[in-house]
Amino acid sequence: MFCCKDIIICFLFLLEKITCSVTDDSTYNYDIERNKKIKEDIDEIANNFIAQRENLLNFKNCIEYFVFGMSSKPIYIYSIHLRERRKSLLNSKVEILKNGFNLDELKLYFSEDMDCANIYQIYEYRFYEWFLTSFNHTKIYFNQIDIIDEFYKICIAESKLIIEKYLLAKLYYKNGLNNCFKEIKNNFKGFINNDCNTYYIEEMQSSFAEFYYKGEDFCNIWTKCPEELKYRLIFGYNCVNLKKKEIKFNETLICNKIREIEEMYDDVINYHLNFTNDDYSLENNQKYTEMMEFIYNTELILQKCKILCQFIKENKSCIIETYYDENSIIENTVSEKKINEYLIKIKNISNEIKNNYQLKFTVNSIWHHLSIIFRFNDAILDDFFDKKHKKIRTIREEGDKIILDLMHKFFEIDDKTFNDIRGNIFGNEVKLKIFSNTEYDYLYLTSYFFSSDLFSNSSVIILLQTVTYSYGPSNKIYFNNDISTKFYHKISYVGSERDESNITTGAVNKIENSLRGRMLWFL
Repeated sequence: MFCCKDIIICFLFLLEKITCSVTDDSTYNYDIERNKKIKEDIDEIANNFIAQRENLLNFKNCIEYFVFGMSSKPIYIYSIHLRERRKSLLNSKVEILKNGFNLDELKLYFSEDMDCANIYQIYEYRFYEWFLTSFNHTKIYFNQIDIIDEFYKICIAESKLIIEKYLLAKLYYKNGLNNCFKEIKNNFKGFINNDCNTYYIEEMQSSFAEFYYKGEDFCNIWTKCPEELKYRLIFGYNCVNLKKKEIKFNETLICNKIREIEEMYDDVINYHLNFTNDDYSLENNQKYTEMMEFIYNTELILQKCKILCQFIKENKSCIIETYYDENSIIENTVSEKKINEYLIKIKNISNEIKNNYQLKFTVNSIWHHLSIIFRFNDAILDDFFDKKHKKIRTIREEGDKIILDLMHKFFEIDDKTFNDIRGNIFGNEVKLKIFSNTEYDYLYLTSYFFSSDLFSNSSVIILLQTVTYSYGPSNKIYFNNDISTKFYHKISYVGSERDESNITTGAVNKIENSLRGRMLWFL
């Protein structure tokens, strides 16, 4: 097999060269100062929320205490979380009312206009869109300032005075506290008896709670984003404020991957040449594992060829030849002729598999044979499934580490940041806006070159899942429904390991979508 160490040494040189190109001609992408100002405006939105966080939390506690504990209308709370929240509020009522909130600062905060970035890409991210939507919705309630003023005066300011009176008189014991809150509730009656006031505060409580939690989400994500990622989130991968970089793939990567495929092909052909009818009569799990490995590897070669051809076609201009001349490193883009030679070589290997009808017949026969044995003993392939599960785990971990290293080095996204914010900004549709196609391939296909290839293996597993999940007539030739289900669950156990990744799952899902309707090559 190819030497991974040699590839990595070769690739480390390229790591100093990587980055993105500017392809979009939108005006704002080329105005560095304007872009910087927009980014700083969003920074300020996050900072303002953080500066007001304690006051916002105090206000949230006050109106929740009023709704859950002091409203004259019965509150029917079915959620365990809300029941616990109500209990916590009632237990903390002295502290809540003593703290109160700063009404003037809240008025000032909700007088601000936060629509500074409404034409930019950041609006497409839920963590920002939801925060802004909830802010504007809550702002409507603050426009009815008379009711807010009355709520503050009667329910908060006067309640604080009543509590302080009892505390100063050292009546902070059970009966004294009960009397204190009876007095507070009596004081509330003027506000509570106005149905309009009560309805308004109850509606405000719901809106404000959502705003507060969306604000927390937005700030937690935004403050963890490095500057480069912020520009990508706002303007996309083609923003002029991003550091200029140039992605390149060394030709050695292609050559080594072709060599790997050729060696796999030789192993498959040798197994086929040495396989005889007598092998069918050998009843031991090791032999069954070898048979299933043979089936698996023939499909794996085809998937490796497909991915490598696709990669070369889409990244022709980024594939370079590197050599030394008097201790100087010289690079040239690989010629179109050379690229076509590589493509022809890969396609020839693929066609030699597909057009080898004797090989196809043997693979098909073994598949049929295993299905019969599996019907009587579904443990015959457990060694195969266990080995594949461990293999997928290893190559997933290899691929994850490679991708995280690249994100950290070239996009300033470390593994902690990625894990903290991945669910909100690294969905499939979002990644294509944060990264250019070339950057995306660079991040996700690098693990194709530097690991044992999660993507090709995932493709084979998906195809095996598909054929054993299907209950159509063609499948019943090999597996009845019961046996098919057992095989499906076992191969799905192998595939489940790839879903443990926080990093490559999206790319694997993209592969899965591309395989819909496809069948194993020999069926």
